[in-house]
Amino acid sequence: MMLPALLLLGGSVVVSCTDNNYDLSDIDMTVGIGNGELSIPTSSTTTIKLSEVLELEENGDVKEDADGTYRFFKKGDAVSPTTSVINTVTVKKASAESFDFVLDLSQKAYGAARSANRAALHFSGEMTVGSFVYNGALPSEVVELNRADISSEMAMDISFDDNISKLLDKITEVTIELPSYMDFVVKESSAKYTKVDNRIVLADLSTSGRQSVVVSIKSLDFGKAADATGSLTVRNGKVDMQGNVTMGIMINEEVNLASGVDPTKCKVACGISFMNDILLTTVTGRFSPTITLDNLGHTSITGLPDFLSEDGVKVDIENPQIVMNLTSDIAVAGVLAGVINYKRDGANGSVKINENINVKPAADGGVSTTRVCICRKKSMVQNPDEFDQIIEQDDLKEILYPTVATDISFNATAWADDSKTSKFELGRVYTIQPEYEFMAPLAFGEDANIVYTDNLDGWNGDIDDFDLKEGGYVELTANVENRVPVYLNVDAVPVGVNGEDLSGEVSVEVIGEVAASADGLEAAVSPVKVKLTPKKGALKKLDGLKLIVSGSAKSTSGGATVTGIPLNAKTHTLVAKDINVKVVGTVVADLN
Repeated sequence: MMLPALLLLGGSVVVSCTDNNYDLSDIDMTVGIGNGELSIPTSSTTTIKLSEVLELEENGDVKEDADGTYRFFKKGDAVSPTTSVINTVTVKKASAESFDFVLDLSQKAYGAARSANRAALHFSGEMTVGSFVYNGALPSEVVELNRADISSEMAMDISFDDNISKLLDKITEVTIELPSYMDFVVKESSAKYTKVDNRIVLADLSTSGRQSVVVSIKSLDFGKAADATGSLTVRNGKVDMQGNVTMGIMINEEVNLASGVDPTKCKVACGISFMNDILLTTVTGRFSPTITLDNLGHTSITGLPDFLSEDGVKVDIENPQIVMNLTSDIAVAGVLAGVINYKRDGANGSVKINENINVKPAADGGVSTTRVCICRKKSMVQNPDEFDQIIEQDDLKEILYPTVATDISFNATAWADDSKTSKFELGRVYTIQPEYEFMAPLAFGEDANIVYTDNLDGWNGDIDDFDLKEGGYVELTANVENRVPVYLNVDAVPVGVNGEDLSGEVSVEVIGEVAASADGLEAAVSPVKVKLTPKKGALKKLDGLKLIVSGSAKSTSGGATVTGIPLNAKTHTLVAKDINVKVVGTVVADLN
C-alpha cells in the first residue's frame, strides 16, 4: 500500500511548485519527476495476530479454543445403543422321591440292663432318604458355568412310628446332609439345630411329634467335584443335577424293654418337598453374548477455512485423534476390531485400527465407561491418564492427507471376551452406548502446507495518473519477525481494476523466505524484498496485488523442519520492521 503513497508524494512535489498566477489548463502537464531514487522513511507494522490473518468459517469444524489453539473438532453423529441378552435357564425336575429310614433296634444293640424294664441303647446309622434329578438346556452363549445364584426351598418333615415312640422318648441326634454343591441356610426348624458345611444337626428330637426343617438354597456351585451327595455338571449344552439327601441317626438313650414292640421294625418317615423348577438368573462363569456393534458413529467435516481448502494445500496434521467413549452395563469384557472408513472427492478409503479395543466390564449392577484414544503419536496425547487405552496409528493421517476427508464413519466387529470369568444376569437386556469425536490440533506434520490468499487492491484511483519510465521499479524491503512455527513463502500476482492478471505487464518478484519460529515463542527474523517492475503504461491499469502465502513445516532454504506445535490465534504473531519503500527511476505524472 506504500506504492501509491510514494507516487502521490512525488506528484505533490510538482503541484506545490505550480505558480497560481498562470492558467495551465491548456498546457500539457505530463511531467517527469526525478531520475534516481525516492524513498519513504523506515517504518513498521503493528503486531499482527494469526487470528487477523487466518479467518475461520462460522460454525465450521475448525475452531479456536479458549486458549487460542486452532483445532479440528467434530463429534460423531448420535448412534443408537446396542443391546445384548442371554436367555434365562430353567433347570426342571426330572425325578424326585423320598424314602423311610428303617432302623433295626434289636437286642444286639442294647447295653447292660439298668433295671428289669430299662437298658442302655447305643445306635448310629445313615441312609439315603431322598434323591432327585434335574436338568435344563443352556443357551449357546454360555461357555462355562461356575456358580448360579438361585432362590429355592426344600422342606423335610420328620416323624417317628409307634414302635420308636414306645421304645424311646427321644432321639439323641439326627443329621440331614444335602448335596455339597448347594449353598443354603436354614429358614425354619422346629428343633434345635446347628449347621456344619452342608449338614444340619438336630439335637434331642422328641419321638412323640413331628419335626420340620425348611432350607433356602442360595446358590449352586458348578465347580464342586462329584461325591456321594451328588453331582452338578454342564455337558453338551445341558445342566445335569443329581443329588441325594442323607439322614444319619445317633441314639444314646435308655430303651423301654417292656414296650412289647418288635425292635427290628422301627421306622423314621422323612417326607421331602423337593425344589420346584430352578430358574438360573445371576450366574458366574464365561459367556459369549452376541454384541451387534457394527456402527460406532458417522460424521461429516464441513466448513473448512480457505487456508485448508485452497489449491496446493496438504493437510498433514502431526497428531490427529479419535477419542471414543463406550458406556456399558454388561458385566462381560468386550472386544472391538475397528475400521475407519472415509470418503474424499468421491473416492473411498479406510484405516484399519491396528489394535483391538478392549471394553471394560461393568461392576455388579453398575456402568463402566471405557475411554480410548486413537492417535498418530502417543507421546503427544495430553492427559494420557484419562484414557483406558491409547492406540498409536500413524496412518490416521490419511483421513486428512493430502486434503481433508468430507465423510468419516467408524465401524467395528464386536464380541465378548469369553476367556475371562464374570458375573452375568441371564434374561437381562444389557446396553452398550458408543460415541466418538474427531479432534486434531493444527500442529503441522512434516509434509504439511497451507495456503493463504489475500488481495491488496484499490490502488488504481491513486496511481492512474502515474507511470514509470522504462527500467524503473518499486522496491520494498523489510525484516519480518515471525513467532508462527511455520515457514512462509510469498508469491504475488499483479491484478487490474477488474481483477485481471497483469503478470505480462508488471513483474513482481518476492525474494526471501520467512523463517519459522522454532518453538512458537521466540521470533525468527528474516529479511524480505519485494520488487515490482511495470512496463510502460502498466501503472495506469494496476489496482493491486494478489498475495499467495504458503505456510509449511519444511524450509525451502535449508532450515530445520518445525513440527508438532499447534497454531495459536492469540500468541502466534507477525511484525514487519524496518520497512523501506523506494522508487528507482523517473516517475511520469500526467497532471492534465
